[in-house]
Amino acid sequence: MNQETAFNKLKNKKLLPQLFTVLLGFSIILMVVTCLVVNHQTTNSIMQKNNLTYSNMVKVSSQTLDTLLSGYHDSLTHITYDSEIINAVVNPKTQDHAANYQVLSVLNSYCQENEAIEAIYLHIRKTDQIHTSTYTATTLDQFSEMNLIKNHIGNYHTTSLLKSGRTTSIELYDGRIYLVRDFPLNKDKSLGTLYMKLNSNTIFDSTLSASQTAYSNLLAYDNDWNPLFPILIDYQSLPDHVFNLLSETDMDHANTRQIEGYHYFLYPSEQSHVNLVLAVDDAYFSPGFGDTMRNTFPFLILILVLSIILTYCILQLSYFPILKLTKMVSTDSTEHDFVTNEWNFLMNRFFSMSQKREELDQILGSMIPQISKEFYFELLNGKPLEPEYIETMLTNLESPIKPYGTFGIIALTANDTLDVSRRNQILEHLSRLLNDYKDTLCNYILQAVDKSLYVFILQYNPYANKYQITNLEIKLEQFFYELTDIQGQAWLEVGPKCNSLQHISVSYMETLKRLTQKKYTVKNKQEYSLDDFDDSVTLNYSYFQVQLSAIVGYLMVGNDELALQKSLHLCSLICQGQTNDEIYSAFASYHQAFLNALTTYHITETNQKEYAFIFEAYPYQTDEEITPESVKKYMERFCIAAIQLLLNKYQKQQHKYLIKVKRLIEEHYIDPDLSLNLLAEECGTTTSYLSKLFKESFGINFVEYLNHHRIDQAAILLDSGTDTIGEIAIATGFNSQQNFIRVFKKQKGKTPGQYRSAK
Repeated sequence: MNQETAFNKLKNKKLLPQLFTVLLGFSIILMVVTCLVVNHQTTNSIMQKNNLTYSNMVKVSSQTLDTLLSGYHDSLTHITYDSEIINAVVNPKTQDHAANYQVLSVLNSYCQENEAIEAIYLHIRKTDQIHTSTYTATTLDQFSEMNLIKNHIGNYHTTSLLKSGRTTSIELYDGRIYLVRDFPLNKDKSLGTLYMKLNSNTIFDSTLSASQTAYSNLLAYDNDWNPLFPILIDYQSLPDHVFNLLSETDMDHANTRQIEGYHYFLYPSEQSHVNLVLAVDDAYFSPGFGDTMRNTFPFLILILVLSIILTYCILQLSYFPILKLTKMVSTDSTEHDFVTNEWNFLMNRFFSMSQKREELDQILGSMIPQISKEFYFELLNGKPLEPEYIETMLTNLESPIKPYGTFGIIALTANDTLDVSRRNQILEHLSRLLNDYKDTLCNYILQAVDKSLYVFILQYNPYANKYQITNLEIKLEQFFYELTDIQGQAWLEVGPKCNSLQHISVSYMETLKRLTQKKYTVKNKQEYSLDDFDDSVTLNYSYFQVQLSAIVGYLMVGNDELALQKSLHLCSLICQGQTNDEIYSAFASYHQAFLNALTTYHITETNQKEYAFIFEAYPYQTDEEITPESVKKYMERFCIAAIQLLLNKYQKQQHKYLIKVKRLIEEHYIDPDLSLNLLAEECGTTTSYLSKLFKESFGINFVEYLNHHRIDQAAILLDSGTDTIGEIAIATGFNSQQNFIRVFKKQKGKTPGQYRSAK
C-alpha cells in the first residue's frame, strides 16, 4: 500500500520532478550494476591470470620430474649395458663366487653417481640371487625387500617411462619410488631385473616443494592414482569425492576443474605418465573492496557525466518543447496554471483531437470510393480535366498509376445470364495475372462502369518494349480462350494505346466500339473498315511467334486438343474485319511462323505422305482461284498436320534416357568436362545408343544440343547481367572465351558483344 501511494504521488507530480527522480533512480541502478560487473570482471581477470600461472607451474613441475626420471632411466640403461652386469645375468655364478664382487662394485659405483639414488638391486632370475650396491649378495627369500620383487614379477604396471626404445617401470613400495628395468627383454623373457631405489626427499625438493604454499598444494600420483610421496605430502587434504571426480577425468590432456572454491589443475607428464594435481584456494585471489572501487571509480564518473548530459538533452529536446506545447494547446491563459502534469494534459488534449480526426477520416474514407469511381468515369468519358487536377487527384487517391506514360484499355463485358460469382471470379483471375507484372511491366486500375461492363486502365512501364506488351495482351486473351464455359456469355477486348491519361477516353471509346461488335454480331460484315481493327496488336510475324510459343506450351504439358483449338481459332481471327491483302499477308506470316517453329524442333521433312504437303514450296498452287476462304481452308489443314508433327516429335523426346539427360544438362551445363560418355554412364546405357536417341529425337547430336542450351543461358546473362564476356563463358561451361564467341556467333549470327549492344 505504501509503495502504491508513493507511486501515485510521483505520478501526480509535474513532469520536471518526475524527470529528475527517474534519472536519479536510473543512475543509481546503473552504478550498482556497474560495480557488480566490474567486480565480476576483476575476479575473472585475476582468476584467468592465476590459472595461466598455475597451469604453467604444473607443466614445468611435470617437465622437471620427467627430466629427473629420464636421467635415472639413462643410468639404468648404462648399467644394463655394463659387461659385468650382462655376464652376471647371462652366466650366473654361485653366491660366494669371487666374480660377484665385480658386480657389487659396479652397482655401488653407479649408486654413488647421484645422491638421489639410495640403492640399486640386481635380481638374477635364474638363481634368484640379489646383488645390491651396498656390497650385499643374498637370495630372494632372505632379501629384506622381497615383496617389492614379487610384486613386480606378478603385476603389470602402467606407470612407465619409455625412451630410446627402453621401458622403465615406476613402482611404489613402502613409501619409496623405484625405477625397475627388466633386461635384456621384458617380463617373462627377462634374465635379470634392476631396481633403483630413489630418495623421495631429493625428488620432491627438486620438483614439487616450490608449489607447497599456504594456498596451494601439489600432489603426485602414478597412473593408477597411487600417491608418489605419501610421507612428504598430506594426500588426505584432498576430499574423497573430489578425488573421485579427478580420477574419472579424461587424463589424455591437461584439464582444469573448479570444485567447492578450489581450482584443480591436472597435468599428466608426457614421458613418465605421472599425474600431477595442483589444488589452489580461490579465496586468496578474490579482489578486495578497495580493488573493486579503484576499478569502478572511472566508470562511476563516466555514468555521472553521461547522466548530466542526458538530463540536459532531455530538458532541451523534450521538456521545454512539451512545456511550450502545453501553453499552445491550453484553451485559456489560466488553464495551464492548474495542470498537475504536463504530459497527462497533452495526452488528454491530443486524445480528444485524435477522436475528432478519426471521425473526419471515416467521413472521407466513405467518400473516397465514390470520388475515385467518378474521377475515372470522367477520364473515360472525356471530360476536360487540367493536368494539375489529374495529378492532384491521383496523389490524393493513392492511385498506382501516374498522369504520364503509355496507357491502354482492357474492357470486359458479360451477359446478364452469366452468374455474378463467376463474373467476379474472372475479374479476380485477371487482376491476379496483372499483379504478376505489377513491378516489372505495368500498373492498373479496375473500374466498374456498370453491372455488365468492367474496365482495366493500364499504365505500362516506360522501359517495356512492344514484344512484352503484346505478350501480356495475348496471355489475357488466352485466359479468356481457355474459359470454355463462358463462350457466348462474356467478351474481352484490348484497346489501342495512348501516351496521355487525358486521352484515355479515345482508347476507351474505340474499345467499346470493338467490344460491341463482338457482343452484337453485325449482319453486314463489309461495313467494317480499317479503323475498326485493333491497332494495338498487328497480325505480323512477331504476333504469331508469340502465339505459337503458347501453342507449343500446351503441347509440352500434353494438352494437344487445346493447342489445336487455339491454332484453328487464329485462322478464324485472321479473316475477321480485314481486306484480302491483309488476310493473305497475315496467313503468310502465320505460315512462316509455324514453319520456323517446326524448324526449331528440327522438323524439316517427314516420311508420312499425309503431312508431306506442309514442306512444299508453293502451298497455294491449285487449279482453283485463290480466295481468302481457300487460304483459310489450306491453313486449317496445315495447322492440323503441323500440330500432329510437333506432338509426335515431343512424344519421341519423352524417352526415359532423354528426360534424365535433359535434366542433367540443365543442372550441370556449367561443367566444361560434361560429355556424352558421362551421361551414358549415368543413365546406364551405351554412348552409341544415347547418340542415336539424340539424332532421332532432336535432329542434332549431343554436342549441338549442349551448345544450344549453353548459348541460351549465355543470352540470358547478356540480357540481364553486367558480367564480362569471359565470365559468362566460364559460367556457361565453355573452356575458353574464343570457343564461346565462335559458337555464339554460329548460333545467333553475331558475337556476344554485338548481341549485348543490340539489346
